[in-house]
Amino acid sequence: GKDKVYDAIYNIYKIFKQQKIEEILASAMRAMKGEGELKDISKALLLFQEACSARSADGCFRSADIYSDTDSKFYDKPMASLNYDKACHIDNPYSCYLLALKYATGSGVRRSSIKAAEFYEKACTKNHAAACRSLALMIMKGEGLAQDKAKAAIILTRSCNLGDPDSCNFLGRMYEKGNGVEKDNQKSTYYYSKAK
Repeated sequence: GKDKVYDAIYNIYKIFKQQKIEEILASAMRAMKGEGELKDISKALLLFQEACSARSADGCFRSADIYSDTDSKFYDKPMASLNYDKACHIDNPYSCYLLALKYATGSGVRRSSIKAAEFYEKACTKNHAAACRSLALMIMKGEGLAQDKAKAAIILTRSCNLGDPDSCNFLGRMYEKGNGVEKDNQKSTYYYSKAK
């Protein structure tokens, strides 16, 4: 009875909200590119921020990109980091990866290996290959997390399987030298071949 009516109304609301967000994003992209109107980064940023406020990961990500543009009058490292953080938490793995890079380098945020590892891991769990590689290398060195070469090899395997040639190369070297894994020339050759 009432639950079905409530669910139907809620589903209609979600569809309407998603359509509205898509309209806002489309308008922001037109303003950013100058399609059908004058190029207006200020307007684009306002619209992306509106979409971000409505929990659009794309709106937050694109806002962060504008704030990251060193040639833009809106260049603002802390605001870029804040918007990447919002996009990451909404579910944008690439934003998690970029935020991890910011923590690793101290760009717009206080440098923190622990936070970098946290955001690399978040992106890695969403199959972002470069984030998996970066996380594995941190674990290999004991940066931000306990050193564990065997665990690093497992994460590098995931990254290699996701198509990251650098991870495959690292794995080839690990198996060649027996570094964190049992020395295995066959596996070494296999991973080196995947790196090409």
